[in-house]
Amino acid sequence: MNKAMSIPTVSIIIPVHNVAPYLETCLDSLLSQTFQDWEAVCIDDGSSDESPAMLDRYAARDARFKVVHQKNGGVSNARNTGLKLARGTYIQMLDPDDWAEPDMTERLLRMIESTHAELGVCGCFYHHTATGETGRRMPDKFSAGPDSVSVHGLDSRVTGNITFCVWDKIFRRSIIEQFQLAFQPGLKIGEDMKFIMEYLSCCHNIAFLARPLYHYRSGAGVTGKTRPVWERLSFQELLESLDVLDSLAGSTPGKLKGRRSRDFHAGLLQAVLMHRAYMKELLEGMPGQQLRRLLRRSHFPLPRLLLKSSFRPSMKSLLEFYIKNPLRTFLRQKRR
Repeated sequence: MNKAMSIPTVSIIIPVHNVAPYLETCLDSLLSQTFQDWEAVCIDDGSSDESPAMLDRYAARDARFKVVHQKNGGVSNARNTGLKLARGTYIQMLDPDDWAEPDMTERLLRMIESTHAELGVCGCFYHHTATGETGRRMPDKFSAGPDSVSVHGLDSRVTGNITFCVWDKIFRRSIIEQFQLAFQPGLKIGEDMKFIMEYLSCCHNIAFLARPLYHYRSGAGVTGKTRPVWERLSFQELLESLDVLDSLAGSTPGKLKGRRSRDFHAGLLQAVLMHRAYMKELLEGMPGQQLRRLLRRSHFPLPRLLLKSSFRPSMKSLLEFYIKNPLRTFLRQKRR
């Protein structure tokens, strides 16, 4: 069989929209991968800069780059196009203004295959373009030490603390297809979080690698918005973003039962609380009347989640968000 037509082991999905200054760095990081059996499914989501021409040049240079040009429909729509076209056994997703370490795909692939896990997670570097600072985030809670690999079942500690980004993970395409998972089109905030929580509901175990392999560029490309989110998004878009996880309190793609279901919903409760705290920060400065109307229309499925959750972790989450965190904030302000 022609090598260009063979089925790749890993499909790497990249949604692209007006990121020409950063795109070459992203695509070059794929050409530098130590693992070579991949395809890059690049979705040009209606870019108006040089991004489409750059993608076409890479596709002409290397047949592993598959390029689709479509009308602008948002990042969720672009990723869904990529999922439909992906042929690999495993799925990775990169943002076009970021880049990967040369051994990222090899290490994630080796980990998920050797552990038979259904999801693989690694650490990442953060690059703050405004300040020039660099940091890192590691899955230390789930690892024994540097470069260690650990496997955990779907318990509340994992579902409540896993990162809600798709780019530091490797997924099994069979799970995505079996449970018909997709990103919610039109969702402006929290699309990664919803997809990941839906995917987690279909998992039995998760593998973590205590090593940063992904470079996330903060404040660049699609993330470099200057206007407040409540000015950029409509009321309905804000409401959908605020309530993004609430439907999972009623039903999940995965068929959860018993302890597994209780632990997942305890983690879901923590994720909902984390997301609402994040949204509260984004909505800072929003006119009071508009904010009150938004909160009145919002659905917070706390009773349903508590009924479905494991008792101890759910109580711990409520204590953390409603007592400990406000108390810490009060004490910090008092010291100033």
